[in-house]
Amino acid sequence: MLTTVLGPEGYAAMLAGNPAGAVWAVDHGDYAPDSVEYTCVAGVVLRRDLPLDQWRGIYGDVDGLLAAGVLEASPTDATRAHITVDIRPVAARGTESAEVLIVSDQDSSMTARTPAPNHVPGVGNAPLSLLSVLPPVSDAQRAGSPPLRVLDLGTGSGVLATVLATSHSAVEVTATDISSRALGFARCAFPQHASIDWVEGSWFEPVEGQLFDLIVSNPPFVIGPDCGLSYRETPLDFDGASRLVVEQAAQHLANHGTAHLLAAWALTEADSAASKVTGWIPGEDIRAWVVQRDLVDITTYVHTWLTDEGIDTRSSEGIKRTADWLDYFMGAGITHIGMGYVHMKRTTGTSSEVTFEVMDQALQPGTFLGHETREWFARAEWLDRQDAHSVLDTQYAARPTLALEHVSVSDGDLGVGFKDYALRLSRTDGPAWSHEVDQHVAAIVKGINPDGLTLRDTAELYAAVNGLDGDAFTDALAPIVVDLVRHGLILPADIVEEL
Repeated sequence: MLTTVLGPEGYAAMLAGNPAGAVWAVDHGDYAPDSVEYTCVAGVVLRRDLPLDQWRGIYGDVDGLLAAGVLEASPTDATRAHITVDIRPVAARGTESAEVLIVSDQDSSMTARTPAPNHVPGVGNAPLSLLSVLPPVSDAQRAGSPPLRVLDLGTGSGVLATVLATSHSAVEVTATDISSRALGFARCAFPQHASIDWVEGSWFEPVEGQLFDLIVSNPPFVIGPDCGLSYRETPLDFDGASRLVVEQAAQHLANHGTAHLLAAWALTEADSAASKVTGWIPGEDIRAWVVQRDLVDITTYVHTWLTDEGIDTRSSEGIKRTADWLDYFMGAGITHIGMGYVHMKRTTGTSSEVTFEVMDQALQPGTFLGHETREWFARAEWLDRQDAHSVLDTQYAARPTLALEHVSVSDGDLGVGFKDYALRLSRTDGPAWSHEVDQHVAAIVKGINPDGLTLRDTAELYAAVNGLDGDAFTDALAPIVVDLVRHGLILPADIVEEL
C-alpha cells in the first residue's frame, strides 16, 4: 500500500526521513483525502492530524483509542486527532507471505522527537537489513520434519519473530527481550499467534539449555560511552554486545542449525576485522560467513547515531555529546567501526571454518540476499569436500547471470583510441561479485558445460591448442576456480539442482 499511495518518489522520501516530500506526494497522489488508503498512509505512517471521522473509517469507534492515548486530539481542534504510535507493514523477503503490521513507539523520521530511555523501535533499517539476508524456508523443505525451532533474541517490537512466525506453518518461535514494554508492543502486533512464545529476560538467560534450528538477532550493538537507550546500547564495553551474541548463539544451535546476526566491531589501527570477529567464534563445529557491509570512521559513526537519536549535532548538547563520544573512542585507540552480518551453521566433528569478506560494492536497491546466504553455505560445504584433483575432475556450469566485462581506457601514450585495461567476470545478480581474470581463464569459463567435459579435460584441451604446459596450466587454474565457485560465478554441476 505504501508504494501504491506514495508513488516511488514519495516512498523514497519517506524512507529518507523527508516527511515534507512524502506528505506532498500523498496530497498530490491518486487517492482522495477521505479514502481509507489516504488515511492509512497520511494518518498512520506520516502522522498527520486528520478528522475523527476519517479515523473512524479505519478503526471504527475511536473513543477507546483516545482514552488509551493511541490517538491524541489536536490541541487546537477537538474534531481532529493524530496517532501516537507507529504502525508499519512488513513481510518476509523471498516468499509470497502476506504483510503483517508492527506496532512500536514513533521515531524521529516523520516528526521531531527524542526517544525515551525505554523507547521501542519499529520497522527500521536494521531489521529490514537482516530480513534481506535471511534464507527463505519453504514449507515444502520442512515437509515431514518437526517444526522449525526459531529464536529471535532481543525481539523489540517483534519484527523478526512475527514475520518468521507468519511466513511458515511449521515453526515454533521463542522471542526474548529484556524490556517488558517492548514485549507488550510485540504482542499487540500478533497477540494470538500460538507459535510465538514471548519471554522476558536478559540475553540468553530465558533459553538456557535450549537448542534452535534458526537464531536471528538484531541486538543492541551500538558502541558508545553510555547505555541511555536500552534498544541500542548496553553496559558492555565497546563491541562486547556483539561478541556475546555471536559466542552464545553458537552454543544454542542445534545440529545443522543456522544463526544470522547483525553485529558491529570496534577497530584500532592495529586491528584486523577478520581476526577480531574470528576470535568470537568457537574453535569447533561452526562454519561461519562474516560479511562486513560498512566500515566508517568514528566521527561519521557518532554523527549517525546522534542523528538517529534526534540530536542536532550543531546544538550545544550535540557538540558536547559528540566530544564525549569521540573521547571515549580515542581513549581506547578506536579509529573505525565495522558493521555487518555474522552467519553461522552448526557442523559436527570438525574444526570451525570462518570466512570474512568485505561486501562494500553497490547493490541494486531492494536486493534480496537470502538465497545467496543459503547458497553460500552449500558452495562452502561442497568446496570443503574437495581437493585440487577433484576440483579439476568436476563439470561446471556458468551462472546464468554471469557477465564477461571487457574494460578499455583511453590510450594516453598514443593520444588516440583505447587500450585494454581489464577483463572481469561479474555476477549481475545478488551480491554482484566481480573477479578480474586473464584471457585464459575467461576462455575456460566460456567452454565449461555441466553436461560436457570436466574442467581438467577442458583445460588440457585448451592448453594443447594454445601451446601451454598442460600440468602447469591446470595446477594454476584449480585455486582460481575455487574462488569462482566460492562466490557463485560458476557452479559445480552436481549441486546446481540443489541450489
